[in-house]
Amino acid sequence: MTATDNLRLLFPPVGLRLKLDRTIDRLRPCCDNIATVDHGRAHHAAGLRCSKCGRHRGWLPHQGFEFLTNLAQRFGARAEPIILRDQQIGDHIMADKKFDNSGVIFRNEDKSKDTDRDYRGSATIDGREFWVSGWVREAKNGSKFLKFSFKPKDAPKEKAGSTPFSDETPF
Repeated sequence: MTATDNLRLLFPPVGLRLKLDRTIDRLRPCCDNIATVDHGRAHHAAGLRCSKCGRHRGWLPHQGFEFLTNLAQRFGARAEPIILRDQQIGDHIMADKKFDNSGVIFRNEDKSKDTDRDYRGSATIDGREFWVSGWVREAKNGSKFLKFSFKPKDAPKEKAGSTPFSDETPF
């Protein structure tokens, strides 16, 4: 049993409110950027959900989960939300991330059509975070393989039907 598992048993900080002030939250805000701590899945210590619409807003790393658990155990629940930044929770600065050029993908259980990605996840490559999409394909000889697509997490969201060109672009 890990330290995080022990803390989860003693005091689950589920429902704790956080003010999201990360880079991704400034690029893609949701409601008022207030999230509640939710149960974790797979290797994630805890999830973050928008407190108004319930939309998934990201994952809380084990170090952040442990810090919040210790804070809540020591001082109780706070009335105002704790500010969560990229590498900081309140005044606590978390250790630097380890960039090991790895990632994780999970089967996409929410496919609505055959062309939707079969797998989805995230990866860190040379210190930059990416969304990963994967499709199961079949080669001419019948063997199966995975085709991947990587999209930077900090890339601006494209609008449907938008094009990078205009009528005034000189050629």
